[in-house]
Amino acid sequence: MADYIKFTHAAVGQIPIPARGRVYYRDQKDPSLGLVVSSTGKKSFYLHVTENRQTRRITLGKYPQLSVALARDLAKTKFAQVIQGIDPIAEKRRAVAMKTTLRNVLDDYIKNKDLKPITINDYRIEISQSFSNWLNKPLAEITPDMIRRRYIKRGKTSKARADLGRRVLSALFNYAKHRYKTPDGKSCFPENPVRIISDLKIGFSIPRRKRIIAKDQIPSWWRLGGRRWLGYRHR
Repeated sequence: MADYIKFTHAAVGQIPIPARGRVYYRDQKDPSLGLVVSSTGKKSFYLHVTENRQTRRITLGKYPQLSVALARDLAKTKFAQVIQGIDPIAEKRRAVAMKTTLRNVLDDYIKNKDLKPITINDYRIEISQSFSNWLNKPLAEITPDMIRRRYIKRGKTSKARADLGRRVLSALFNYAKHRYKTPDGKSCFPENPVRIISDLKIGFSIPRRKRIIAKDQIPSWWRLGGRRWLGYRHR
């Protein structure tokens, strides 16, 4: 249970540090504004909110970096958001996600996926070659039209490389869709803009590699080990 005191710069500064754990305080002037003091010496302002009989503490900032006056103003702003049905925590997480760059997602993907070294190398090379000027761009700013134009431009040089770049970029967006979410489980990146390629049906038709040995290549293949391979296969 929190103690009620009148928050002033002097009063907050004189609050003692507990020997262990945390101690909570509420402002007499504005009870929605709270202060938590930990045994580590940190003092942080928070917004005290009760919704559906459940209490939430939304962190506002640390004291003294955040003054009492600014904490009161911030508490009023956050409380108004809650009244309007806006979750400040979800908005904060969404704002952080919106700053996540293509490079961040690539690094995160490689870190959390069980990929072979050769696959990791291929992904990094393909992203750096096809989307080098997008690496530091927030994922949220990469639009379907940008992807469409880059895909077509890349295809003029190599349709196969353009399609590989499309698949790698799509994998990163799919990963981001499930990786970056708000506290209520909603994705910060619900749509995969790479789908524009399939939606418009402009994907390049890449012929499958043939594994058939041409007639004039048989002698060379035989000399290079074909005979041993056949012997092994029929043992």
